[in-house]
Amino acid sequence: MNKFKGRVIIGGKASGEYLATDKGFNVLSSYIGTIGKTDNDGTAVCTDQNNPDLFQKNLAGKILCIPQAIGSTSAGILLQTVASLGCQPKAILFAHPADSLAVSGVILADVWENQKIITIDSLGNDFIEAALSCDRIDIEDDGNVSLYSA
Repeated sequence: MNKFKGRVIIGGKASGEYLATDKGFNVLSSYIGTIGKTDNDGTAVCTDQNNPDLFQKNLAGKILCIPQAIGSTSAGILLQTVASLGCQPKAILFAHPADSLAVSGVILADVWENQKIITIDSLGNDFIEAALSCDRIDIEDDGNVSLYSA
């Protein structure tokens, strides 16, 4: 088991399916296909072809383990929008400090949409490497994240 302690932005307890990448998470590229759908089927299939770890995987309801968010200034409103559609991630775990745009999105999702996206940042440089090879992740209210391997 590997344990990491981060800064809590939106607290909560969670475990479940997760996706990990060592590439920056481009919020616009990842969710543009979800925003453009005419039907709301509860999925959010990643459309960022530059991120092979996540491309064409359903991000909805998953714990996302990422180094940092990258790309557009639209990150906040996109996270709020996927929450309004009910296909937000369960949690976002950042290895590095989260940028203000991504943080604004998880706060908007919580306040405006009543959809909590557990968010913890500053988990450290070794977090992503451990997440890429673990079998299970448990998140605690206090910012402790445990990664378990078989």
